[in-house]
Amino acid sequence: MTKCCLHNPIYSLLLVLLFFTSCNGQVKTQPQETVNDPKVSTNEQPKMIKTQGTYTYHSGTGPHSDTSVSISSIVEDKHGNIWVATMGEGVYRYDGIAFKNFTVTDGLLTNVVCTILEDKEGNIWFGTTNGASRYNGMFFTNFPSSVIKGNSPTLEAKINPYFPPKEVWSMLQDKTGKIWFATTNGIYCYDGINLQIF
Repeated sequence: MTKCCLHNPIYSLLLVLLFFTSCNGQVKTQPQETVNDPKVSTNEQPKMIKTQGTYTYHSGTGPHSDTSVSISSIVEDKHGNIWVATMGEGVYRYDGIAFKNFTVTDGLLTNVVCTILEDKEGNIWFGTTNGASRYNGMFFTNFPSSVIKGNSPTLEAKINPYFPPKEVWSMLQDKTGKIWFATTNGIYCYDGINLQIF
């Protein structure tokens, strides 16, 4: 009787091992469903199309005209849109599918855009060669150089006669919400009501 009890656990162990090793290598297959989803496929990549012709810009040697357009700034907003500032073609927004061009005809201050900033409220700011534009998703609000406090044409002519009065080259928003503009002729701050020089 003891002999029989000793063999049962060994046989049981061998049967279990045999079972697991015999199932090894078998692969379960699921039936594959075929779904005829329409796929969007185009042979062309989305393009930024030049529409403005020639544009005039200023340098240390005076005004110039050019037909080529350079990109001056690229920003991704919180919705994933890519904004591209150009020197002569305004601004392009790429939503992942197509480019949309914003120019002076849409309300942008000028088609020569130097820099882009998205503020905490989701507005997109554009620093241009003639001040700044703010886009709220529906329309533009412009802050031309003529409304900037402290604008002094005599002082600017002494600084650099070839540059327009307030080219906005860089912008940032501080933790209090104020927007700061670095321009050709000084630093400006917008507190939500006033634009003033510092």
